[in-house]
Amino acid sequence: MEVTSYDATPTIKTATVSLINGAAVDSLYLRIHNLRFGGQVSVRLNQGNWVNLYNHTVDINGRELDQGGIGGINSTISLKIKLTAGQVTISGATTVSLRLNGTNGIVSAVRLIDLDFLSASGASLLGTNEVTLENPDTWVAPSN
Repeated sequence: MEVTSYDATPTIKTATVSLINGAAVDSLYLRIHNLRFGGQVSVRLNQGNWVNLYNHTVDINGRELDQGGIGGINSTISLKIKLTAGQVTISGATTVSLRLNGTNGIVSAVRLIDLDFLSASGASLLGTNEVTLENPDTWVAPSN
């Protein structure tokens, strides 16, 4: 999923997924490309509150955090957002919204490469076929 904003106007894209029924959800896993500064992107589940992504509001893999985390040297980073009871719909659809909060004049898009809901042990809680991966070799360039 790509979220683009060519000016200071926030842009929102959503994905709806179903979780394994009865699952105990611990965190939301995201892998994002081009996350270049804190507060650039926010995430919301269903109609809950927006969570601004900063190094101090998410859990980032130790190596990626050592290299600067959000805004660091990695173009693509993986992160987890700790969830509390009631933030996700256990029996039914959960909507994940990703908001690009505008541009800094240099970065005007981010790409959500992967998402998952995880148990406390790190096991995937998405139902089968919830996320479709695309082959970039099949992408068509935009018209000029």
